[in-house]
Amino acid sequence: MDIKDIMTMIKEVNTKRRIKFEVSLGDDKNMSIDVLDLPTRGSNALKSSKIFTLNDLVEKVNTTSDLQKYNNIGVKTRNEIMTYLLAYVINKNIENGRKPLAGVTLV
Repeated sequence: MDIKDIMTMIKEVNTKRRIKFEVSLGDDKNMSIDVLDLPTRGSNALKSSKIFTLNDLVEKVNTTSDLQKYNNIGVKTRNEIMTYLLAYVINKNIENGRKPLAGVTLV
């Protein structure tokens, strides 16, 4: 896995292909979505959809298309949320000595 693979995965967020997250958040599961440092629109949209923690986000939004069923989340906001979540997962995987894209697949 190299930086090219990671960049390809991030670009996929903006296409019609879906990214599926099957990650174990461990101690981070109860952390607020604020840890993602999302733009205000994305953060507010998630909170109004009753998604407050990383665990809520990963459980309720397994793929990019899952976000489309929530109000106030358009394509741009969906892409931002998934990109920030992907970056968070990559960072955590690297910190824990796992492959950067462990638990993240294209479907």
